[in-house]
Amino acid sequence: MDRLTTRLNEAQKACGTFLEALAVKNPNPLERDGTIQRFEYT
Repeated sequence: MDRLTTRLNEAQKACGTFLEALAVKNPNPLERDGTIQRFEYT
């Protein structure tokens, strides 16, 4: 894999985990903080 493909795959994975975190209804404080952390690395 070239570098661009690798980076795009990593970005897709990060976006997927962020969207997963956003799907949590009525998150508790720990879940909310985890969502913020996922946003930061996305």
